[in-house]
Amino acid sequence: MTGSPRQTGLGRILFAPLRWLWIAISVAVPFVTFLFLFGLVAVELIPLGSQFGLLLVVVPFIALMVTVLIKVLPALIPLRRRRAGISSREQAAIFGLLALVIIAAALITPTTIERLSRNEDAKAAIRHFAIEHDPGVELGSLERTLAEFERARRRMSEEWTVQPDAPPISLEILQDMETYRQIRHEDWSTGFAICRERGIVIVVPVEGESGVMNEYDRSDTPRHEMVHGMMCQILGQEAYFSIQLWYHEGLAQLYQNDKLTNLFDRVFNRLDVWLNRDRLPSPERFCDYRLDGSDPDVRLFYQTSWEFVRSLESARGRADLNAIVTDVAAGETFERSMERRLGGVCADLYAEWREIL
Repeated sequence: MTGSPRQTGLGRILFAPLRWLWIAISVAVPFVTFLFLFGLVAVELIPLGSQFGLLLVVVPFIALMVTVLIKVLPALIPLRRRRAGISSREQAAIFGLLALVIIAAALITPTTIERLSRNEDAKAAIRHFAIEHDPGVELGSLERTLAEFERARRRMSEEWTVQPDAPPISLEILQDMETYRQIRHEDWSTGFAICRERGIVIVVPVEGESGVMNEYDRSDTPRHEMVHGMMCQILGQEAYFSIQLWYHEGLAQLYQNDKLTNLFDRVFNRLDVWLNRDRLPSPERFCDYRLDGSDPDVRLFYQTSWEFVRSLESARGRADLNAIVTDVAAGETFERSMERRLGGVCADLYAEWREIL
């Protein structure tokens, strides 16, 4: 009686390397996935504080730990278990308890790290912004809002330089969306910026809890409004308004939606613009657009601005796109800088882009 491959000497010789190779692959796949996603968190492409970002990191980590428990430890323990008199049921109970501890740690640790990071970012925001808020704002929500603005400021500062003597950005944080709607009635608006001669004011409702299932999650709004804020700081009021609106809003949406978690927003915006390609504004209307909240096509203007600016970034790069702000700050006209940096003026480039949609 020859027995199964596990029972014969030849079978053990052939089977053992394959078994350990399979174990190595089972461990390596979730491990590499976890490291990759953790790296994206480290460079802030995935916001760890959101439910989506948390799941992206925690799920492969749990998969890694469960794989170790199921695949690796049972392969190492059997002989010791027999010597120590540990039964299979007891071993299963030990592994189950370890699994619960690991899962609990995987769920608690990232949120704890995010909470500590958020607290530090909120403290930094107090140093960098002039802040006013409604008395009814809940402190935890206020901290989230300030942290998001500080992270957006830090992100913008990597690519734009603000003069040390520039007036700080003023933040007015309202207690909820209902209060905000009393000021701005447009249902598409979740924040606005006003560039004044003495500086810029950004008005937003306080941040809700982050999460892909939360209708009132506005964690992208600070990134959008900070583009307007830093442009006003760099340019001043007169030069700020010399730049066409599509550039302001297109660039703001580019930064607003550049995280990995905005992937579906980018896909759906591109699809929506393509489906409405016959309704897109003419080059003359688009390039000289004036914001009017009652305009039924204002959403389409925003979507078109974003998609058009994305196409310019794809063709020329983010550096040339951003350099227009520096050029205008130095006294060059917007049209001249655009022609030099991007290869043409708005009307011509937009007409070419619309033709190839």
